[in-house]
Amino acid sequence: MIFMKPSPESQGAMMRSKANLFLTITLILAMSVLMPAQARFKTPVGTRAMGMGNAFIAVADDVSALFWNPAGLDQIDHIKLQAINDDLSLDRRFNDLSLVFPDVLGGAVGVGFQRMEINGIKEYTTTNGIDNLIGYFDDSETVFKLGYGNQITKWVALGLNLKYMDQSIKNFSATGFAIDAGMLFTLAERLSLGFGIRDLGGSMHWTGTSRNPVESVPVTYGAGLAYKPRDFITFALDLEKERDMKARTRFGVEFWFKNYVGLRAGTDNGDLNLGLSFLMDNWQVDYAFQTTEDMGDVNRVSATVDLERVRDVVTSTFKTERAARVEERIEDRDRRRADRMITQDTSRKAEIMESEKLVVGNDNRAVIEALSDSDSGAYSGTESWNSSGPDSYVEQGEQEVIDLTQQAAESYFAKGNSALSQGDYYNATLMFNKAIQINPYFADAYRNLGVIYQRQKMYDEAIRAYEQSVYIKPDSEYVYISLGDIYERRGLVDKAIEQYEKVMEIAPSSRTAAIAEKMISHLRGKK
Repeated sequence: MIFMKPSPESQGAMMRSKANLFLTITLILAMSVLMPAQARFKTPVGTRAMGMGNAFIAVADDVSALFWNPAGLDQIDHIKLQAINDDLSLDRRFNDLSLVFPDVLGGAVGVGFQRMEINGIKEYTTTNGIDNLIGYFDDSETVFKLGYGNQITKWVALGLNLKYMDQSIKNFSATGFAIDAGMLFTLAERLSLGFGIRDLGGSMHWTGTSRNPVESVPVTYGAGLAYKPRDFITFALDLEKERDMKARTRFGVEFWFKNYVGLRAGTDNGDLNLGLSFLMDNWQVDYAFQTTEDMGDVNRVSATVDLERVRDVVTSTFKTERAARVEERIEDRDRRRADRMITQDTSRKAEIMESEKLVVGNDNRAVIEALSDSDSGAYSGTESWNSSGPDSYVEQGEQEVIDLTQQAAESYFAKGNSALSQGDYYNATLMFNKAIQINPYFADAYRNLGVIYQRQKMYDEAIRAYEQSVYIKPDSEYVYISLGDIYERRGLVDKAIEQYEKVMEIAPSSRTAAIAEKMISHLRGKK
């Protein structure tokens, strides 16, 4: 490589080129500091929310509550994971992964990861008025969140997020922390009010620059109102104001068909938003479209999985396989016992038939007495013979077998109750199923299986067990009120009312009926 000493003219050009390069990097850095703080670190999360015009502060009932209002986290009753992947305009890419755990520390805990990145940004210098491409660099912004929400009273919920933010651009980087806070008020049964503050106390500390500046992240304040005239429709209105920016007005509506298909529409400060959802077993797939003047059209797709139900399916499969092996050993043992019982019973019946021949042919009462002495469990002596005849001895032998079978079922049922009282759902399920296997008409065993499934939120299995119980024993008020509770949780109001009405028919004066009456009044008020 040959190095040449630059001429004075070229030295001046190089100085101008370096100055232009410094100015270019400085401008890019300034834009990356200011713009992400106002836009990219604040990119709205949640495809449902986007479909509703990003009016979600007072709704906040899914995983995206971690962004919109952490007070809403306690509305989520299952472990849920949400993933978002957006390819946006201007070669931007946005990813989000959020997870919510209910029933933690009296409330719900959420963790989230967001990343916005732009790759392959062109870097230029200007020499004598001519732009020269000298390379490429990347820009990325990452946010980690830890949130907690708690329904502290029937009417008030509070939530808080702690956020760690990281940004890198070319050879510069910045890190910082911020806090989000939220409140959710239930003003009436179907009316809620929400407040949220984002990026409170947030700042970014830059390194790799000559000054290593500290940039504050603008705080955003928001308030929202949500109204649900019916279980399947929601209206939402939000007003949001960011420091040094104009306030934004957002409005959205959501409509569900049969709890399987959701439609949404809204406006985000004049921009049109549309959304669509499909709910399939453990999965919910959401799509949203937004058109903006400055960013163009945005298409977003996300998937949310109910990990608790997936866990139940996997656990149930594992337990079923394990239970099958255990039950196979139990069945083999019981089969051997049954074979011995049948052999003994057959021998006993043969003795009875033989004695009948002796009695009919010879009227030999001594033979009967001898048989009575040798097998007092099957006979009650000659007096019984005279009063009932020979067939009664055969019936009595059969009844003993029935009684032993029923005793075995009751024994398994008692063991199941003991395990259930200790919270051992696995062994309780095994014992109740064994009792049902011996006695397929054991209504109480089906009922207790329903209790186990209901406690584990395996509602499909609980419904099947409860329905089998009332098919055998139609007057069980407890089962009907449990079915009503499950249908109510699933939003099937008419079915829930039907079950509660059955309770009032069966036991109109009971305490259970009084509860059912209150539930019916409550549900009819929702319609």
